[in-house]
Amino acid sequence: MNKKIFNMERKLSHLLSLSIFSLCGFSSLLHAQETTPISPYIINGNTVLTTSFPYMGVLITDNVTDNKRTVTRFCGGTLLNEQYVLTAAHCLYSDNPSKFKNLAVVFNVNNVDDDIFNQENTYAAKEVYYHDDYTTTTFQNDIAIIKLISTVPESVVSSADYVKTAVNENYRMDGQLFTAIGYGKTGPQADSANSLQEVQIEYLQPDQCEQNFDISDKQICVIGEEKNSLHSGVCGGDSGGPLLYEEKGQQYQAGIVSYGPKECGDLNVAVQSVYTEVYDYADWVANVLNGSEIPKFDVTKLEEDDNEANSSEGSSGGGTINLAWLAVLLSLLVFRKKTSTKF
Repeated sequence: MNKKIFNMERKLSHLLSLSIFSLCGFSSLLHAQETTPISPYIINGNTVLTTSFPYMGVLITDNVTDNKRTVTRFCGGTLLNEQYVLTAAHCLYSDNPSKFKNLAVVFNVNNVDDDIFNQENTYAAKEVYYHDDYTTTTFQNDIAIIKLISTVPESVVSSADYVKTAVNENYRMDGQLFTAIGYGKTGPQADSANSLQEVQIEYLQPDQCEQNFDISDKQICVIGEEKNSLHSGVCGGDSGGPLLYEEKGQQYQAGIVSYGPKECGDLNVAVQSVYTEVYDYADWVANVLNGSEIPKFDVTKLEEDDNEANSSEGSSGGGTINLAWLAVLLSLLVFRKKTSTKF
């Protein structure tokens, strides 16, 4: 009986953590000027130009209301080929996809304040795919792909510069170094970076990772250098961005940023962050690219569907229900001590 209660508490804690992340994330999408989003960030990183990572994109929503354009960034992604972008499922998973009706990806972002408004480098999304077995409680199978309406021309990203995904798992060894990149905050209390940041992190063996998180063999854990009283690396979710490594002079993507400790860079938690392992999803990725997978939603139809729903049902009460549910979870978990959690 005690074991059942413990398992129930653990599942509820996972749900609570995800709910907080999703609620804040979507608030930033809907009210970009009024809230501070929980968003990806690199800790103890260095500024780097996109010429070093030309395939790196920024996921945005691009809305126009009363002739005013509002662009909100919320995740990263990498260009697999001229029309498909690899990212994390939790960036796009929702019971209300209409939040993404103006989803797009921007490339060549060296100055966020200026470049995310550059329509020449912005490509609207057509379809969204995420793995059928994606699990919101454990972040298993946290992988997604965006199909763009139009192809990205060679003048923006050359075919020679598309991201190359891992072809083996040779990186699973002590001392293996990775590079993480992203545009988010540079520390727990800092603002989001205005330029692309990179940082080196190191492979962490699964048995060490399991001391903090329940992981599968399709996830990779890393640890970062202790600096400025924090573990270096990603946190909070530099979500959808890549975990990169080098083999024989060639750069490959081994993982996708998924989750980490509740307190970003927490020195009391051995695991700096957990990534979805791209190699294990090679068949799924291939199926999406060859048209064998059915999209989870068509972005180009969301606005039409949303308008029809509003005209027939009026405004939705879903947000109130979600907040009430969140309050129940908080009341159930408020007395439970936790050292780390998903975000």
